[in-house]
Amino acid sequence: MILNESCPRAKFGKKCEFIGHYDLLKNFSKDLPLARKAKQNMYDPFIKEWKSFARDPKGGKKRMTGGPLEKAIRDILKTELGSLGVTVPDKAVKFRVWNNNVYILADVLAWKNSHRNIVSVKTWIGTEQIRETFAYAYLAKTWLGQKDVRVYQVGLFSIPEPLKTLIDACKPYLDGVFSLSSDPYLDVLVETMKHNFSEIRT
Repeated sequence: MILNESCPRAKFGKKCEFIGHYDLLKNFSKDLPLARKAKQNMYDPFIKEWKSFARDPKGGKKRMTGGPLEKAIRDILKTELGSLGVTVPDKAVKFRVWNNNVYILADVLAWKNSHRNIVSVKTWIGTEQIRETFAYAYLAKTWLGQKDVRVYQVGLFSIPEPLKTLIDACKPYLDGVFSLSSDPYLDVLVETMKHNFSEIRT
């Protein structure tokens, strides 16, 4: 009813993820300002992408939530960090994490001089997502150095409480995991990055 389209997954008895994602985007009254803004900014593209999927549910369409989420976070970081001389590209960036041509696709890359911050964006965060981000954070920091690289992760959903001990165990390679829907919020990440970049001399 929200999209005015038939749900393609319901035909096959599969659970549709749309409603859970939609509810999070619409319920932002308790969120901090930047997290709320990110949700509001991604809402229209989110609806457009899911409507397109409902009309033509091709197997390759898997970024109906992830694409708008990445762009919303990227735009906020670009706006909030721009006055500090930080560069944030408009798209995901290919980033080398080891010297033998081992690359990742950084959802968000922010840099100033030789200092780089990588932000991995996930709709929801579980142990698999933590392990993946930790792996390339470990490679990048081992090769490029702890001082010049920071690696963070941001999710749309709240971070499950049992994951917090795993997140702590991944430090100092994984510098922090944040959410648009609960503590620690995206707003805390932005303040952390502002502090880090403000201490870098041009």
